[in-house]
Amino acid sequence: VRGGAGGIGSRVRRPPLPKPDDRRYLGCLVVLGIARTPAEGHDLLDGETVFQTADGTTRWYSMPYDRNSVMWQLSFPVGEEAAAALSAAGPGALKREAVRRCGKWHDPIPSLLSGTPDEAVTGYPVYDRPVLTEEILDPDHGSCVTLAGDAAHPMSPFKGQGANQALADAVDLARCLYKITWRKTSDADAGPKEGKKAKVSAALRKYESLMMERSRVKVEASAHAAKFLHSDVAVAEGNVTRGGAAAALLDNKKVLR
Repeated sequence: VRGGAGGIGSRVRRPPLPKPDDRRYLGCLVVLGIARTPAEGHDLLDGETVFQTADGTTRWYSMPYDRNSVMWQLSFPVGEEAAAALSAAGPGALKREAVRRCGKWHDPIPSLLSGTPDEAVTGYPVYDRPVLTEEILDPDHGSCVTLAGDAAHPMSPFKGQGANQALADAVDLARCLYKITWRKTSDADAGPKEGKKAKVSAALRKYESLMMERSRVKVEASAHAAKFLHSDVAVAEGNVTRGGAAAALLDNKKVLR
């Protein structure tokens, strides 16, 4: 068995798939940083609170990282070439852009920015890929190569599902392979005799079926979130979730104020 789990740029993914560079740019850049918690403290920096702030274009998200630091994520719409150039410019340029956009926002955002060393900043354009199909994954019907995690279903970070889906992939893959290697079956259950490779391939196709069905909705929802979290939906008023606000606007319904 050969498994590709090397992220969106997985080298294992490239040979078996007809379109290895079918990435879809989702129209935004994400900047990540880790800040030392300001000594003066703040209600939003109690070590337990997650908060986000948005203005309809730019979005800030913070969460505790460890006892003395906070992880923050900044995202905003930008063209693909500009996003790639800013990412390539390095940590200093990324932090300057974060300060330009959010340096005068409410506390404790300015303090978090000032408490973030350049070397603790990274940033990248956001991509996903179309959801795989059985025909694309195994066109020859018998391969012992498979994919997992972002190598199979890269998605935007805005639903928090990338790592979760990768972990679920690992469990499903292990279960499918376990069933053909260790489970005892009666002669009645065994079915026709197959070669070892055929059994492994069948187990991988079962795993891929589970993986594709499970991850499809997450990929699509994450792409949708990349749009509405950087739009007026993010600041729409109403006793609804952001997803509910987005659905209301997409259905041309008024969000209750």
